[in-house]
Amino acid sequence: LLRQAALALELLGGHASDRSLPAGVGPLLADGVHRFAVGEVVAVGAQGVIATAFDRDPASSGGAGSGRAVVVKLLTASIPDAAASADLPWRSEAERASRMQHPCGVRVLWAGEIDGGNAPWRGCVVFERIVGRSLVALHVLEEPVDLESLAVECIDLSLALAELHDRGLAHGQ
Repeated sequence: LLRQAALALELLGGHASDRSLPAGVGPLLADGVHRFAVGEVVAVGAQGVIATAFDRDPASSGGAGSGRAVVVKLLTASIPDAAASADLPWRSEAERASRMQHPCGVRVLWAGEIDGGNAPWRGCVVFERIVGRSLVALHVLEEPVDLESLAVECIDLSLALAELHDRGLAHGQ
């Protein structure tokens, strides 16, 4: 029963906090709408949520009428006030993540503050979107896993973590 519930939550996505998400974040485009259109919550953490989003900037995705899927990490109002701290969590996270230059790394596309009208959100970091399934979903679905491919993926991930450590960073920092 727990396996089925975990799978349903992961595969269906969404969360009660979806209703309070801003419609968009990031700089305004020529049409006056935010660059990144925010979608549904895919994960909830202690400092905020991760949501799907869509990059509306034609320059970033190959021309007018096109765009790309991205992910936005929205940070809650429980973080320090912008006037009180120059080292805001989304700025430091974006800076640390942008120093990572490994094929397993996820690029930062934008980071910044969200105006007070979008309470409870104070800031966000927009990342490129990586699509796949978690190990939990694979386990719940009881799908066969190619052990050789899994070993290669684990080695790649280990090398990415080693690069983080070589740069004085730690995952989740």
